[in-house]
Order: sequence, then structure tokens, then C-alpha cells
Amino acid sequence: MDPATAAQVSEAVAEKMLQYRRDKSGWKICREGNGVSVSWRPSVEFPGNLYKGEGIVNGTPEQVWDCVKPLAGTLRAQWDENVNSFEIIESLTDTLLFSRTTTPSAVMKLISPRDFVDLVLVRTYEDGTISSNAANVEHPSCPPNPGYVRGFNYPCGCFCEPLPGIISLPPRTWHWSKFSGRLSRVNQAQGMNDLAVMEMGARPHLPSMWGQGSMLERTHFHPEKKQGAKQNQPGHVLPD
Repeated sequence: MDPATAAQVSEAVAEKMLQYRRDKSGWKICREGNGVSVSWRPSVEFPGNLYKGEGIVNGTPEQVWDCVKPLAGTLRAQWDENVNSFEIIESLTDTLLFSRTTTPSAVMKLISPRDFVDLVLVRTYEDGTISSNAANVEHPSCPPNPGYVRGFNYPCGCFCEPLPGIISLPPRTWHWSKFSGRLSRVNQAQGMNDLAVMEMGARPHLPSMWGQGSMLERTHFHPEKKQGAKQNQPGHVLPD
């Protein structure tokens, strides 16, 4: 994929994430706990559901982003047990790159190790919001590896957004996992107030780095496939 096409594709994904973020209609809460709620709605673009999570974190958008950004050498790789590694395949600009993510086997090795190749765009907005926007792609430098099952992601992303006008309260965070194959339980992170990660098997242990911060809102939308998960209610998928 040439740089011009990559830029065009990534901008389209970023606009799609904004549409998901702004459209409040149709979302239904399916789980709540530890200050985090998980909502879903049917997708009109593929046979499955969209999921989003909302929670609260004490910290600035930059502090939260440092813990969750899916890049090599970051804190995410240290605490997220659902990720083996992040690898930058090619950097087109400081904010646009091709990445490869590997995940471990799961469910007593019934789910094989997987890898995902994504085009990732990081956006920073005038109000301080930081977003990641990813789309599944192929890259000539990263053919399928015989040790992994090549995974597929629909367009996905997350937002770290400060809530204007409220400085003394903790940030509000919405999280969606693009690496899990199905929705998993909400796990509370140790060392961070009410940060939850909706990723299968994730048990985050993050350093306590939060001081006084602005209100923050982070939204991560995830399209989920129904294969391999059981049906809890019409149109909604829960993990086994």
C-alpha cells in the first residue's frame, strides 16, 4: 500500500470512529462494574455487534495514552497478558504506521496464537483528545507466519478525551479492545483508579502514576464476531 492510499484509508477509519463516538443511538448496556460499563449494538456493516466500554481514570489524556497505546516498547506490552508483542513494520509518518501484534494461545490452547497486521493512525485534536484508529491490512514485509493464525480486525479505535470544565475530578475513560476475538469480562487494573480492560485474560498491573488530572473520556469501539461465543440474549454475545 503506497503512502497516499494508506493516508486515505486511515482517514476514512478515523472518520468512522468519530461517527461511532458521536452516535448515541441504539447502544444497550450489557455489563457494569468497578465504575465501568460495557455497551453493544448490532452492526449495520457486518454480521456481528459493536462494543464500547466506559470508565474513569485519574490522569491526563497523555498519561492514559502512555498506558494503552498499542506500540512497541510501551507500557501496554508490560501489563497486557493478552498481547505477546507489538512490532512496527513500517512508519510512514510520526502518526501513521503499519504494525503487527501477536497474541498468545488461549482456552487451554484451543485458540491458537494469532497475529494481526494493522494500519494505525494516531490523531490529536485541538481539545486535547488523543485517538488511535486502526484497520486490518496486508503488508509485503509481513506475510503470514506459520506459528500464528492471521487474525482480522474490522475498523476500530479508542479515544482519550478530556472532559472540559471539570479539572478536580478523575478522567472518564471508554475502552474497546481490538485484539480479543470476543467480549471478555471487565477487569480492574491495580494501581489505577477504575481503569478496566475488556480483553480476554488481561490482568493489568500498572504503576501508580496518576496525580491531579483533568476529566478524561476515552472511547474504544470494537466490532465483535459471533463465532466461538455463546448467546446470552438476542443480538448480544457473551464469552464462554
